[in-house]
Amino acid sequence: MLGNQHLLSKSSHPALRSNFIIMKFMLLVVFGIWVALSLNSYPYISQAEVCFVGGIASQYIRSCLIFTATREAGARFPRLQRETRLVINRNFNPVSFPYLEVVVHMPVYYYRDDNGVNRYLPEETYPPRREKREVLSADEDAALKWYTSSVLEIPSYINSALRSSRTNEVYFFLKNKYVRVYYTPGQTDDKILTDLRWIYDGFPSLVDTPFGEYGIDCVFDTEGNEAYIFCTKLCAYIDYAPGTMNDKILSGPTTIAEMFPVLKNTVFENGIDSAFRSTKGKEVYLFKGNKYGRIMYDSKQLVGTIRNITDGFPVLKGTIFENGIDACFASHKENQAYLFKGENYVRIIFTPGTTDDTLVGDVKSIFNGWPLLRGILPLDNKGVDAHPQSDHEEPYPDQHDEL
Repeated sequence: MLGNQHLLSKSSHPALRSNFIIMKFMLLVVFGIWVALSLNSYPYISQAEVCFVGGIASQYIRSCLIFTATREAGARFPRLQRETRLVINRNFNPVSFPYLEVVVHMPVYYYRDDNGVNRYLPEETYPPRREKREVLSADEDAALKWYTSSVLEIPSYINSALRSSRTNEVYFFLKNKYVRVYYTPGQTDDKILTDLRWIYDGFPSLVDTPFGEYGIDCVFDTEGNEAYIFCTKLCAYIDYAPGTMNDKILSGPTTIAEMFPVLKNTVFENGIDSAFRSTKGKEVYLFKGNKYGRIMYDSKQLVGTIRNITDGFPVLKGTIFENGIDACFASHKENQAYLFKGENYVRIIFTPGTTDDTLVGDVKSIFNGWPLLRGILPLDNKGVDAHPQSDHEEPYPDQHDEL
């Protein structure tokens, strides 16, 4: 955080005096220390800080947003005024040798104005070219094009799905947004109950969490209105309070290995692609790549071993699902489940404990079976800096600056 004398504050949470310049960076880094989890002493979500020992090399910084903090006389909190520009780091190239184009998740492209409207952020590249005739190497030129334009157009479909405790209702999570749908198995007269909206607008407890900011990769329901949600290697247990704004986090956020120790050192430790509830007791099917496993969500123990999807679901052999399932949920119709991958889906009848599963019809386009999602899907990869920046509260009173 920079002051008006351009000095870097050494405090974790410096007091925001007037005319402070605040820079918000988008980083793509592999390693960092999650302070709250490491010290096990910071109870608030907003204290989920990450410490980077030795700093961060410029090749891992994609972009920067700039705000000016001003405090009016008598005001309790400073106000943040946004500069309507996005500063792109010309040297951003997180995997440079050998060169590899990384899919950055929803890089900032828009900002959300005071009226809730998404506005384009004009881009400028830093540092600028020093000479008109200066040229980039082939890899540098490719990286600049990929990370400033091509990556923004990558389409996505359904990331995860939550079967609601309300009959024939399902939540579809699409990046950091969601829709709530009333579905009719075997028919196409479904209807949208909640229009496409930001996850943190519909689930206030997820504000300032990875699940609200970046999306929900995987989710499965347990008892009543409760569910486990996952984002990369993180997870939380929530009461999602359908039809209300009374959702709350019951446990977490923490790592998958911390919440489910049995998954440590397995393919599921660093992320779960999808999951659905079995009709057998407290069992849940977990999927990652071409692997699947079963756990008991109450005792948090594995049932059997982790196997190839086609070993447990031979009916999926030769389909797009044999190598992975993007999203899935158990239907309210017993022993049926919906599987999604890219723009396609299929409905299956599953038989817990056996391999006698069957497909209900063919693998088909989502738009054929769920026509109400036409116009919503696919989503592009353009991210939004969406939080209102008008009032910036001070940290919690018991938040410390030891670091």
